[in-house]
Amino acid sequence: MARIITIFVLAFCISQRGEAIEYYAHSLEGGVVDNNGVLMPIPNSGSRAFALAIVQHIIDDKKQDQIRHVPLSRALKLLNSDKAVVVAGIISTPKRSKKFNWIGALYVDRYKFYEIDSHTVLSKRVSDHLEASICVVADSAAEEIVEGIGFNNIHRVGSYSTCLRMLEAKRIRFVPILESDFRAKIYGARLGLTNIRESGLPSVAVESHLVASFQVKPEDVAMLRKRLVDFKKSKHYADLMRTYLYK
Repeated sequence: MARIITIFVLAFCISQRGEAIEYYAHSLEGGVVDNNGVLMPIPNSGSRAFALAIVQHIIDDKKQDQIRHVPLSRALKLLNSDKAVVVAGIISTPKRSKKFNWIGALYVDRYKFYEIDSHTVLSKRVSDHLEASICVVADSAAEEIVEGIGFNNIHRVGSYSTCLRMLEAKRIRFVPILESDFRAKIYGARLGLTNIRESGLPSVAVESHLVASFQVKPEDVAMLRKRLVDFKKSKHYADLMRTYLYK
C-alpha cells in the first residue's frame, strides 16, 4: 500500500510540474543561419528573422538554443498535439482563431502578389484574375486568403521555394508572399537575380503572432504575454525592427 501511495504522489507531482515548453519557428529559409545549433537571424532578411529575434529576447537566455526550425505543416501539427508548444510567426486568420492560444502579435505585414515581369497584369482588379494559376504553401494563411478571395486555380505545395521556382518557370501566374519576407524567400529559393516582381494587385494586411498549444499552462502563457507586451514597449523592439525589417 505504501508503495502505491508513493507512486501516486510522484505521478501527482510530475503532473503539477507540467511538461517543459518546446519552442519553434517556421519558414525561416533565407532568414537565418545555424550557429552550432543556435538559430541566428540574418539582418535585413525580413519578418521571419524579426519574429525569431523577438522570441529570443523574451525567453530565458539558456533556452535560445532550444528554438527549433520546422516547416509550417510540422509547426501546425505540433500546436494541435498533446505537447506544450510555443510557435513564432503564425498569421492570424478566421479559421485559426480557436485552434491555438494566441499569446500576442509580433508584427504587422502585408501579403503581396508577385508575378514574372513578362506577364504584367493589365487590370489591377483581383476579380479579373480569379481563373489565373496561383501557388501557395499548403495550410498557410495565404491559402486561406486566396480561397476567400475566390481564386479557382490554386496550386498547393510544401514550400515557398517551390512556388517561386514554378513562377520563374512560368508554370503559374501569381505567388502571394509577405512583403517583408520576399527577399529572404528569393534567397532561400536560390534564384539569384530574378525578374519576379510585385504584380500591382491589391495587397492583404495580416498580423503575425506568437501562439501556444492548449497544453501550455495558463501561467506560462500569461508570463510570455507580459514579456512580449513589455518588450514591444521598449526601445529594443524598435532596434530589432530596424535591424531585420528592410525598407
